[in-house]
Amino acid sequence: MTDSDVKDTDIAFGLVLTPSGTGNQWAERIRAAEQQGWTSVLVPDTLWTVSPFPALAAAAAVTSDIRLRTWVLAAPLRSPAVVARETAALQALSDGRFELGIGTGRPDAEREAGQLGVPWGSAADRREQVIRVAAEVRSKVNPAPPVVMAAVGPRMLELAGSTADRIALALPPLADGR
Repeated sequence: MTDSDVKDTDIAFGLVLTPSGTGNQWAERIRAAEQQGWTSVLVPDTLWTVSPFPALAAAAAVTSDIRLRTWVLAAPLRSPAVVARETAALQALSDGRFELGIGTGRPDAEREAGQLGVPWGSAADRREQVIRVAAEVRSKVNPAPPVVMAAVGPRMLELAGSTADRIALALPPLADGR
């Protein structure tokens, strides 16, 4: 490999933050993350934490450069139209800094689907929902945000490779790459 084969690439560092405390405390945490040089903040999508869309809207209001991402939005819990609507709002409020982190749902999301009264479906149904959500966002939101898909396993990695702008490997915390 010669020097001409190597391209300069910026490395981006994201920080997963769970909103807690008051709105002012959340705003301070987000401001601090931006001042510390984090390039993005990722907000989880669970029923036991603050919903990611309003949390990211609040983050957009107090920052100017940091990227804002759902981490990871469980596609089966929302209709494609709802995700497109929320995404359009965040794109507008953040001046285009929103990134849609999406997946089929973590292992305990099936219980949350039951609590919300929405069908969970088979693994194939959930993969199809991810495709529908990504397509709806890309067709209805201008500018469309990057779609970052969490994936593990051959079917989801294949789907992410053909659908997402970027892939986040959804590995267990103690995965060692063997």
